[in-house]
Amino acid sequence: MAVTDEIYGSLETAIIQASDATYPVLKALTPETTGPLANKIAKLLTSKVPAEKLATALDSTADTLLSIPDDKLAKFVATVKTSYQDISSDSCQSIPFPADAANVVLGSEAVSKLSSEKVQQVAGKIAPLVSAVPASTGGICLPSKEGLEQVWIGQTQLVLSIPTPIKQQLAANIAPAAKSIPSAELLRLLPDAKKALLGGVDRKEGFKFQDAGVALDKALKQDYRFKSFQTN
Repeated sequence: MAVTDEIYGSLETAIIQASDATYPVLKALTPETTGPLANKIAKLLTSKVPAEKLATALDSTADTLLSIPDDKLAKFVATVKTSYQDISSDSCQSIPFPADAANVVLGSEAVSKLSSEKVQQVAGKIAPLVSAVPASTGGICLPSKEGLEQVWIGQTQLVLSIPTPIKQQLAANIAPAAKSIPSAELLRLLPDAKKALLGGVDRKEGFKFQDAGVALDKALKQDYRFKSFQTN
């Protein structure tokens, strides 16, 4: 029986509320706070996770992206384009892109172990999506608040379109890589993460962001369609 990708009821409400709560957080992000955090995460991934485990997780991620049905991806690309309909790259609110951190991961031993053919396939697969997002100086444009809601709903539908065995394999392959990072190292990241994400918003918006995240997590766990992410 095919799994429907329709988003409705409490899940739709939780997604929209999480999107709305995330909007001011994204709007307040700066390269000065997100860059150092991203660099620390990249360093953890490339220094604490064995190259073989990280390569396996990245390879599984590539398989997951390639498994998305073309028609579902095309629908999401159309949603993204609509969300940016009135946004100009010359004057938009920018979300910083951590280029230095990305380059650290891309230059890692783990990435060198990936099939170049598969990497090219992924690049071709997501090229229309990348083209649909307007680039700004040092990052990408933030869509309107309503546009972001549609992107969140659309990306949730995209996840549901991925075949269940592929999602289960992804979860199983990411787990060993994640467990390779010492808990103490992750705990040391928490203050930096809080500063990067919530340092630019007031306390009320910060609490709203955290509460919405908890509510969304609960809604996803209550939806049977997301149980495929669980491993045996």
